[in-house]
Amino acid sequence: MRACYEAGPTGFELARLLSSMGVGCEVIAPSLIPRAPGDKVKTDRRDCRRLARLHRAGELVAVRIPTVGEEAVRDLCRTRADMVEDLTRARNRLGKFLLRHGRPWRGSSTRTQAYQAWLRSQRFDQPAMAQTFGHYLAVVEVRNQALDAVEADLVGWCQRPPFDWQVARLAAYRGVTRLGALTLAAEVADWRRFATAKAFMGFCGLVPSEYSSGHTVHRAG
Repeated sequence: MRACYEAGPTGFELARLLSSMGVGCEVIAPSLIPRAPGDKVKTDRRDCRRLARLHRAGELVAVRIPTVGEEAVRDLCRTRADMVEDLTRARNRLGKFLLRHGRPWRGSSTRTQAYQAWLRSQRFDQPAMAQTFGHYLAVVEVRNQALDAVEADLVGWCQRPPFDWQVARLAAYRGVTRLGALTLAAEVADWRRFATAKAFMGFCGLVPSEYSSGHTVHRAG
C-alpha cells in the first residue's frame, strides 16, 4: 500500500504515523501538482482522485520529510523570524506615532543607543498621548526581549550535530551570520537534494519568472 497527501498545515505527523505502520507515504509539494487548464472545480473527492492517479503514474514531486529533531530546530528558527516580524511592526507603529506628532528621529539609525536615549527623553503634555506612547514603547521593549531570548536558545544549536559543520561552512561566506547559517541548514537539512546551484535557487525562490507569448512579454523578479 502506498499513500500521499499534500504538504500543508497538518505537517508530517501523519506521514510518520503511516511509516511506522509499514505504509509508504509521501508528502507532495502542492505547487508542483500538474493541473489541467480547464479544471475549475476543486473538491476533496476530486483532489483525492487526482492525487491517487498522479501518484500511481509517478507524476508527483515529494518533499523531504525532516526528522523530528530537524523539524524542532526549524520551528525554533521560524519562531525567530516571527519575532523579527513582530518587532518590525512594533517599531513602525512607534515611529509613525512620533512622526504624526512632529517627533521625527534625525539620527542615522534607529538601532543605536542614541535612539533609545532619545525615546526615553520624549515627553507629552496630553495624558492620553503619553499613555499611547508608553504602550507603544513597552511593546517594542517586550518584542526586543522575546527576540533576544529566542536567539539565545538558537546559539546553542549552532554547535550541535547535524548543524555544526553546516553552520561552520555557511558562516564562512561574507554576509552570512551564524544564525542565518543555522536557518538555512534547518530549512534545507539535506544538501544532497540539490544537484546544482540552480535547483537550490529554485527552492529558495531566487529565480526570475516569465510568461510571454507573441508580442506580449511579462517578466517578474
